[in-house]
Amino acid sequence: MATTALVTASPQAGPTTDSSATRFKSPPKQAPYAANFPFNNAHGDADAILQTPDMTKFYIHRAVLRIASSFFADMLSLPQPASSDSDSHNESALPVILISENADIIDRLLRMCYPVAKPCFFGVAFLSPILGAAIKYQMTEAIAVLTKELLSSCDSDPLQVFAVACRHNLEGAVMQAAAAFCVLKQEQRPCPATGRYRVPRPITEYTELMDTVSASAYYQLLRFHTKRASATSVFTVPTPKFCLPLAPNRPSIPSGNQEQAPAPFDDTNHGDTVLYSSDGVKFYVHRSFLAFASPVLRERLALPPDAARSTCEHRVSIAEHGSILALLLPLCYPMADPAMPTRSSHDDRIHDACSLLDAARKYKITRAEEFAKRMCIIAAESFPLRLYLIASHYGWDDMIEQFALRAVYELADAHVPEMDVVSAGPYRRILVYRQKCRNVILSKWHGGNAPQAQYWSQEPWVASTGEAQFWMTLHQRAQEQAARDPPASLNVGERLALVDEPGSPSSSSSGTGCVRPSWTTCVCCRWRVCIWRIIAR
Repeated sequence: MATTALVTASPQAGPTTDSSATRFKSPPKQAPYAANFPFNNAHGDADAILQTPDMTKFYIHRAVLRIASSFFADMLSLPQPASSDSDSHNESALPVILISENADIIDRLLRMCYPVAKPCFFGVAFLSPILGAAIKYQMTEAIAVLTKELLSSCDSDPLQVFAVACRHNLEGAVMQAAAAFCVLKQEQRPCPATGRYRVPRPITEYTELMDTVSASAYYQLLRFHTKRASATSVFTVPTPKFCLPLAPNRPSIPSGNQEQAPAPFDDTNHGDTVLYSSDGVKFYVHRSFLAFASPVLRERLALPPDAARSTCEHRVSIAEHGSILALLLPLCYPMADPAMPTRSSHDDRIHDACSLLDAARKYKITRAEEFAKRMCIIAAESFPLRLYLIASHYGWDDMIEQFALRAVYELADAHVPEMDVVSAGPYRRILVYRQKCRNVILSKWHGGNAPQAQYWSQEPWVASTGEAQFWMTLHQRAQEQAARDPPASLNVGERLALVDEPGSPSSSSSGTGCVRPSWTTCVCCRWRVCIWRIIAR
């Protein structure tokens, strides 16, 4: 790679070219370039430009775009700067509209609007961003064509179609994909696209595209699959609503109301700044304390030079609810930890703790994050699956394995509010991990006639809560023992315990069952060895 040397001069010496003076210039900005025909203005009659982030210019015609897209029709209806006739053919005078999609997506989308050869689509995943752009720009005809193209893969790849349709909130397409995934025996027929026989899909089937939908939508799909598997008629199983997009964050307003700030933030003689919460509660604070605790608030509360000498009250509006600020602000001061509000509902207590954690992360207040994390764990102590999903959402890697272990021993599957916030990926991982652990228990307890653990079921997998508690205690002992014993200490029998049963979804050519080094696989291997040791005694 070529480098450019910067030559410097001093009054005492001549020019130097020492290597210490060598610097790398920042790469030059890429010059815009025209897209392929017909978007390269070959005839010189384009009257607008769409420019992508990679500096590709699409020379387009407003009349075509107005017909194809109501979004652009509204945008182009706004008054435009006047231009002379001589400027109408000058490319530098054309209005440039910056868009966020890449050139490949826009090229295919625009070709669907122009009288040219239509583009090809290579699979469901390839089609998804183009469909998303068509929905964003309100291109009705393109949406209809792309949705039809999407549904053509319904019989061959129902889960991928389900994920894409769910992501783009196409409820009708989602229902068709769900029905194709959960085929009744009476509905089995040859697939029109491939001619292959349409058969029910296993409930354990999964695709990476499902990581883009909410765990709640995946839960509804598994529930729908289970009900249709035992149904005698398609009319006996109503289709649920699947399109539940991932919530970017939980609501910031907790269940309580904060009419007045707590002491000392209610004292008008306290502090040099007034914070106004979203519900109008005033908090009198010291700017220096908040600036020390939060780099975000330090920038937010910074005063302009002329205001620093002013005696006027400094007022700042904060987006958080007063109930959240009442908990957050004491954690910025050298004060005792605040007391969480008393709630009668577990949902409200978990909601309050998570709302506080969201605010603490937003303002980067370390002490508040640690406090809110402890409160989340305390509030959800009796709900292992909720704890696991919360840990997955906030990236608590040090605690995910612990909560996953406890979630194995919940009796049956049930919907929890955190599924609306977390993607289907973490929920899928706990289902796989749980099934492996339960299979070990059932095989050791029942011997050769052991039933296989269900991947998902609303029926209890053991007889009672006490029995589940017994196995969880045994599992915890096994995990502790696995952490103490190195792999080299395993004897032949214990090494055999590492091998998955035939047909296990995690089986690999190495025979260890460890597809990748993560808690979802390797923990099960250690657990298998230690449960073998303990029961063999």
